[in-house]
Amino acid sequence: MRHPSRRTFLGLVTLSLSAAGCLGRGEGDDASTGTAATTGPDAATATATPSSSGTSTTGAATPGALGTERTVGGRSVTVSNVSVRDALLYLDTPDSMAVANRDGERYVLVSAEGSESGPPPEAFSLRVDGDEGHVAVEDEDETTAWRLDDAQLDALRRSKPRFELRTVELPDRIRPDTQLRARVAAENVSDVAGVFKGVLNVANLGAAYVPYAFELDAEPGETVIWEKTFDERPPDGADAVGFFLDTVAGDREVRAPVGVGTAVGTATATGGATESGRE
Repeated sequence: MRHPSRRTFLGLVTLSLSAAGCLGRGEGDDASTGTAATTGPDAATATATPSSSGTSTTGAATPGALGTERTVGGRSVTVSNVSVRDALLYLDTPDSMAVANRDGERYVLVSAEGSESGPPPEAFSLRVDGDEGHVAVEDEDETTAWRLDDAQLDALRRSKPRFELRTVELPDRIRPDTQLRARVAAENVSDVAGVFKGVLNVANLGAAYVPYAFELDAEPGETVIWEKTFDERPPDGADAVGFFLDTVAGDREVRAPVGVGTAVGTATATGGATESGRE
């Protein structure tokens, strides 16, 4: 008889924590809970909606160290590889991406591994009690948990960086014989270092839809620039190419007609104002 493997699911879970669950408030009687988004084989990453549930972890098993195997609801589960993110790039469709970046919210990514089918996604949560935060799994009226380490707790406590778009240049007119370029500049206007994250989804340029994601480290006050040159061309008979920018500092959208003019135009947004330029 073939016995099921003790390790039959492996997935990536994304948990979110709102400002209501800030660490260091000294309110140990209340716990903020962010629910899990996705688990399972080859799971894609998505975000979940956090809630201030008022639930308490009193009576739950003492949290264990990350990477240790624990049992809940008769199933073994291991949580490891915790990563705290200020914002998150994720697939919102099979061929496009988006940015999760809500005010006062952080995202915690963990690897989940276990036996049989594993607990459902809603069984995973991120719980905060006073100065402590941990990843919990509740299944069949049982709860187990894993402790976050000091570095992960510090990452949850720190202020979130803020970015502002300074320049966005996207093609607004396309000639088949001219190379296309995109340029995005953003300034870190906060007093903490951060990562400027974004994605430019391009429609009808070489393929029906292609995402170009980027992540740029930025010190306080620093302006960072992302540039992309496109070798792809619109398919025969195409009327327009769509450029859809989504970043932690805002978004822009341009639909550039395919024509036979004398120049390639560039849609430019500077300091929140949009202008139409010509090269």
